[in-house]
Amino acid sequence: MRALIDSGPFVRDANVLRSRAAEHGYLALRGIPGPEAVAPLLTLIQDVAESLGLLQPACEGGTAPLVRPGAALTGTGYDDPRWLALQERVLADPRFAAVGDDAGVMTVLEAVIDGPVLTRRGDICRLALPSAPHQTTPPHQDHWYTGGTTNLWTVWIALTETPLDLGPLAVLPGSHLRGLLPHAGHGVGRQKVSVADDPHFAAAPLAAGDTILFNCLTVHCALPNITCDRVRLSVDYRYQPANEPIRIERVDGTRAGVCRRAHDDETRRSRRSSDSQRWRLNQETSRHGSDG
Repeated sequence: MRALIDSGPFVRDANVLRSRAAEHGYLALRGIPGPEAVAPLLTLIQDVAESLGLLQPACEGGTAPLVRPGAALTGTGYDDPRWLALQERVLADPRFAAVGDDAGVMTVLEAVIDGPVLTRRGDICRLALPSAPHQTTPPHQDHWYTGGTTNLWTVWIALTETPLDLGPLAVLPGSHLRGLLPHAGHGVGRQKVSVADDPHFAAAPLAAGDTILFNCLTVHCALPNITCDRVRLSVDYRYQPANEPIRIERVDGTRAGVCRRAHDDETRRSRRSSDSQRWRLNQETSRHGSDG
C-alpha cells in the first residue's frame, strides 16, 4: 500500500491541480474543507444514526463514533431500511449540501474541470460498521454505475479522524488511464474489477474534513473497518462539467445501472434542485452504486 500524495499545498495553483489529477486520477486534499466545515454535518449524521439504532451517543473530540451493540445492516447494506432512512433524512438537510458546496472544494473542482461545475450528480452519506467485511466496498470504477461523461469527479470526505484500521478510501493511481474495465459480481453495489491484490493502491490516515477527489474511471475501494467497535463516517459528492449533457450510457455503449426515472428526474431539474428532488436522485444512486 502506497501513501497518498497531498495536493493541499497547491490549491491555488490550477495548473498543478489539473496536471496531478490528469496523471494520477486523484487529488488528496488535507484540510479541505476542514474540520469546522464538516462539524455541523457530523452532528446531524450522528444524531440520525443514533435515532435509527446504529450508533451510541456521540463522542467528543472528533473521534469515530461507537457502534450500538448488536447493530448491523442487512444484506449488502444498501437495501437496509435504516440505511435508506439515513439517506432520506441527511440528504434533505441543508447541512449536507453546504459541505458539498464548500468554497474550497468548488475552487479545486473548477480548476480540475477547467470551467463551471454541475453539482448534485449523485451524493451520499456513508457509514462503515465494524465486523462487516462482506459489506466493504470492493474495487470498482464509478463510471460503471453512473455512465455519462468520463469527466465526472467524486469528492470523498472523512467526517472524523479516520486511521487505516477504520477503513478509509483507497485509490489505484493512474488506473483511470486504462479506460473502463470489466466489472462482475452479484448484489446491489457489489460489481467489482479484478485488481484486489494490486500492491499499488494508495491510502493514508485522514483527519476530519480531509478530502480525496478522484475521476470516475479511477479504480478505488474501501479498506476494511477492522476496529472492534468504531464506525467510519464519510460523505461523497459527484460533479461534472456544467456544459456537458447528463447521460447514463457508458463509454462502451452499455447502460449504467440507474433506472430511467432517476435519469429523467435529473435531466428535468435545475442546478438548484429542491431537497425532495435531490433525495430521489440520491436514493437511486445509493441503491445502485458505492464508493467506500
